[in-house]
Amino acid sequence: MTSVNSVVILVRLFVSLFLQRLFAQYLGETGIAKIGQLRNLLNILGSFSSLGIYNGVIKHTSEFKDDNLKLHKLFSTSFVLVGISSSILFCILFFLPENISEYLFATKDFSYLIKLLLFLFPL
Repeated sequence: MTSVNSVVILVRLFVSLFLQRLFAQYLGETGIAKIGQLRNLLNILGSFSSLGIYNGVIKHTSEFKDDNLKLHKLFSTSFVLVGISSSILFCILFFLPENISEYLFATKDFSYLIKLLLFLFPL
């Protein structure tokens, strides 16, 4: 299994290097910076939507593995928290894409990209 994992990592590394070179050639320095901003936004959205409860859910799942009532409470609470934070993110991204685009890219031209992320991010 480890050898398969190392092959996957090597393939990802070479694809990443190829894409970075391609982006640098066609988009230039500013394009690379904009892609970096977009990646940072995706990381922030992922962190905020999960509220950092991932490790806690894993820990408590292993602790409560024999107590179905506590597991049910844990999962339902986690589901509600993630649902609330995702709803807040949806509202922010849906109603303020121009502001976010202006802040990240210094132009409102990419507000369509923010709205596109709104629907593609859950995938």
